[in-house]
Amino acid sequence: MVSKKNLRSVFDALPFPCMLLDTDLIITEVSGAYVTTMGMTREQLVDRYLFDAFPLPEPTDETPADEQGADVRTSSAEQGKPQEAASPLVLVKASMQRVLETGQPDPVPLQKYDIPDPTSPTGFTERWWSFTTFPITEPITDPAIEAAVEAAVDPSPAASAHTETTSPGATASPDRHQEQAPDAAPHPAPAVRVTGLLHVTEDVTEDVVRRTGMPADELQAVAEQVQRSTALLRGRARQLEADLYARAVQVQSLTAARESAAARLTVLARTALALAEARSVADLTTLVTEQGLTATGCDSGAVAVFTPGDPTTMDLTITDGFGAAAQRDYARLPADSHLPACVAATTGRMVLLHDAAASTAWGPEMNAVMTSTGSQAFACLPLVAGGRRLGSLTAGWRQAQTFEAGQVELLTAFAAQCAQVLDRLLAAEAERATAAVAAAAWETLQRSLLTAPPEPDHVQVVVRYRAAARTAQVGGDWYDAFLQPGGSTVLVIGDVIGHDTIAAAAMGQVRTMLRSVAAHTGDGPAAVLAATDRLLRTLMLETTATALVARLEQSQDEHDRGVSRVRWSSAGHLPPLVIDTYGTVTPLSALDADLMLGVDPDTRRHESAITVDRGSTLLLYTDGLVERRGESLEVGLERLRESAEELAGLGVDLDHLVDGLLARLVDAQGERADDDVALIAVRLHRQDRPRPVVAGPNRLPEGVALEG
Repeated sequence: MVSKKNLRSVFDALPFPCMLLDTDLIITEVSGAYVTTMGMTREQLVDRYLFDAFPLPEPTDETPADEQGADVRTSSAEQGKPQEAASPLVLVKASMQRVLETGQPDPVPLQKYDIPDPTSPTGFTERWWSFTTFPITEPITDPAIEAAVEAAVDPSPAASAHTETTSPGATASPDRHQEQAPDAAPHPAPAVRVTGLLHVTEDVTEDVVRRTGMPADELQAVAEQVQRSTALLRGRARQLEADLYARAVQVQSLTAARESAAARLTVLARTALALAEARSVADLTTLVTEQGLTATGCDSGAVAVFTPGDPTTMDLTITDGFGAAAQRDYARLPADSHLPACVAATTGRMVLLHDAAASTAWGPEMNAVMTSTGSQAFACLPLVAGGRRLGSLTAGWRQAQTFEAGQVELLTAFAAQCAQVLDRLLAAEAERATAAVAAAAWETLQRSLLTAPPEPDHVQVVVRYRAAARTAQVGGDWYDAFLQPGGSTVLVIGDVIGHDTIAAAAMGQVRTMLRSVAAHTGDGPAAVLAATDRLLRTLMLETTATALVARLEQSQDEHDRGVSRVRWSSAGHLPPLVIDTYGTVTPLSALDADLMLGVDPDTRRHESAITVDRGSTLLLYTDGLVERRGESLEVGLERLRESAEELAGLGVDLDHLVDGLLARLVDAQGERADDDVALIAVRLHRQDRPRPVVAGPNRLPEGVALEG
């Protein structure tokens, strides 16, 4: 979806009067040239119904009945009998309706349509227009619709004769809306869906006045007289209208070149709309080389952009029309090269080479360029935005060019549009690159704080940390595992509130304090959390965090019975899970969790304990594993329980269990994962058997007697 900001910048750069409408004829954007032509402000036009923005004078009792147009908000069928001289509103609406129904452009060579003018005594000023309405389309992808389209274009013998008619109340020009031959095939249904209209218009009032020989004020007087005159004057007005339509044939031939240019500008405008949706420099260069340059009338072209991080070289994206040799030989060039593309980019000066002689005169290197590309004329325009030179746009022709003012104006306008989009994309890519470097540095620092766990005998510990799929943010999640002096294994999982560098720094402080208290005192989980909470106040650390401390304990009797005790205390953290030897998953949430750290250092903290069989697994995790936006926490916890139970039922080892949970609950979200995940899992292997290899070599501090 194109943002309003990007769409407006694109239309501001268009050099011709045009407006963009949705299928309800609501004006969504106008070009600056259109605002100037109409003598109105953008605010008077955008987001308004077309015929509210451009009403006609209200009919009076003296206005001839056949000039009081039907309501354009009603269908043709609702307007009753066809009128001899339909209102301009009806005619313009009919033209746009044809575009919506057929998906084809509809040119109108001449149409009278007065526009609001607060300086006029009547409130309106007389104007004549030549305009073309183009469809904005998207492909039809629905299979049923595609089948209908195929059936519509199937030339079966049973196809009925078709006659094209004008909308009720519309007056046909001499060369439009002729009755179709009885044996003509039906018009094939379009394979696209019309999503909007691009209305390109030209004010031809001066041409009409000149050709009729009647000044504008006299035409206005005639119009006013017609509204009050008798049937005789109405006949004169109809005769004048017929004469003007007859002259429209001449006007159409004179404006054929303009319509061709307008059609080209429309293609360029569509490319500009697509450019506004570009999300990368690669998108931009592809759109410019594959669509935009063709709209400018050239045979081939290229976009040159300074190499990111190396302003001494330029990267070129070259169209297929220049050939494979050119794409290979000129893919990267020194920025100080004398080739026109580099000169335009580095100096900000446009380079126009009209023919082979001019190209050869530019420099001997152009002989190789002409041979490689098959072109002899070139236009190289700088891409400049905000005073910064970003690159260049090159167009090439096989035939010599005169580079008339209109052609140069078109190329310049297109280059300006490209430069605006390129500037936005380069800034966004630079910001993303900077954020990625910063995030990588912080993530590296964060991982360095998460040390490897110990490996006690018959106790296997597996840890994982997964950063969120966002850039320029780090979190406060952490895990820890260590041994106390008495030999008990302590497991810690925690999450400092926040997702920034301050949270990451606070995490390092809280983690260090907690492990220092536990390792020095040998206290149980509740006492360790209470002491850490008091230290936060003593050291005046303004932070809050959830944490859970669990300790694995085992007496000799428990050793002989093949069981171990898990004692834990929670400071506002999610409940751990126990997976028994049968694969049953049980959340350890018998008691409500106490307050998180950093809220009330004097709060009383509680402990819980459970005895588990050897062979069981204990799982501690942070909320990034289970929480989803717009979903209750209970749903996420149940999803974790079911996934753990399914993986345990497959008999996977501990590493595969942990990685399987991450794959199902985190990786499956892709870029939607918006929180870090820390996870620690412990498997208590049976002690009546040899120590399993998966438990790893003994990795223990010196002088610690093992327990648990």
